[in-house]
Amino acid sequence: MAGLQASVRSIASPSVEPGEVNRRLNGMLYRSTATSRYATLFFAIYDAHRRLSRTATPAFPPLHLGSGGVTRLTADGIPLGLMEEARYGRASA
Repeated sequence: MAGLQASVRSIASPSVEPGEVNRRLNGMLYRSTATSRYATLFFAIYDAHRRLSRTATPAFPPLHLGSGGVTRLTADGIPLGLMEEARYGRASA
């Protein structure tokens, strides 16, 4: 977990889309861990315009609490580290 956290910090920036962060993390984990190891992750960027750009891998679905109530957000990719060429999308809330 500490290694994953360090990797997120080295990759993530406002100019890198959340899906691209997950794609890069996936490649790093796939190459550096045993096949029985994987990670699930919710990653989001909340910008100055009050937009949330996010990506998530399956686990417990994240919740968005907004003025319209609580919304369950969907996961859009497989767990990190399972497949070398996995792709991850991006959604906005």
